[in-house]
Amino acid sequence: MRKLRLLLPCVALALTCALAASASSPRVAKVLDLVGQGDAIQRGQAVPVRTLLRLSEADEIRLPGGAKARLVYFSDQHWEVLRGPCRVRVTASQGQLISGTPGSIRRVPSSSDALNAPVGNLDRMGGMVIRGTPQAVRSTMKHAIVGVPRFTWETAQPGPFEVKVFPPGAAAGAGPLWSGRTEVRELPYGGPTLQEDRVYGWSVATVSEGSQASGGKASPIHTFAVLSAQSQAEVARGQQAAKALLDADPKDPAGYVMLLDFYADYYMLEEAVEAGLAACALRPRDLGLHKALARLYGEMGDFTKTAQEEGLVYELELLEQGRQ
Repeated sequence: MRKLRLLLPCVALALTCALAASASSPRVAKVLDLVGQGDAIQRGQAVPVRTLLRLSEADEIRLPGGAKARLVYFSDQHWEVLRGPCRVRVTASQGQLISGTPGSIRRVPSSSDALNAPVGNLDRMGGMVIRGTPQAVRSTMKHAIVGVPRFTWETAQPGPFEVKVFPPGAAAGAGPLWSGRTEVRELPYGGPTLQEDRVYGWSVATVSEGSQASGGKASPIHTFAVLSAQSQAEVARGQQAAKALLDADPKDPAGYVMLLDFYADYYMLEEAVEAGLAACALRPRDLGLHKALARLYGEMGDFTKTAQEEGLVYELELLEQGRQ
């Protein structure tokens, strides 16, 4: 499955060493969900097992008694149910029981291949941080679109407004690819043809009357991607696979978890959030889900909701520590 070649504007994002570390080890599996607590040994270090945690070959899962985790392997898309107490080593194609009983690991065939890939945008987002503060102008345009972009926003400020579009990977202070002005709170794109499946930046600012330059403060650079026909077809295929999973068991969060990750692969951030909220409704205390939502909201520039999710993560971590 071909994924978006996403290149995020450097002016808004910074990569951390965690991103570089993840890129050095090919991912072979990921955690679909977790009941209870457990540890993953990755590159010799113990980290908590979380929903959506990516796993590499030679990683180890350690679950205490009463804990249960579900993994999906990318090689053939089969699922594995791990029940503690057990230790399981991750290989390229399946889990290898180190300790536990034969029933500690159970393999289940799956038809969810359209929903999984070893490298996804959400994994890369784990090392990204939005830099900026809330502004008076809020984007209302979706992040993944089809066809010619139409920029829309909300603000109490009066027009006219100036919209600027920046090329993929534009550095801070770089000139725009295109700019346009309008008296209302929307503007269709009118510049050169945009590459599909690439992430562009854009901003909107108020303009002082009669001036040639923006007079008001620019909003934080927003982002969007124009989906290609192939990406649209892959999205439709993935949605069908998710529907089959959810129809089979509406109370199983795995379908929503995979949809969250899948949508993020195609920069469909609003849809990813919707899937994440549906998964949280079924597993409200799932730390991994709330961390994923915090990253998504941060990528979208919604600082209020980012802070709310980070607050929930903090509270859940305190509860988890209290149970240890």
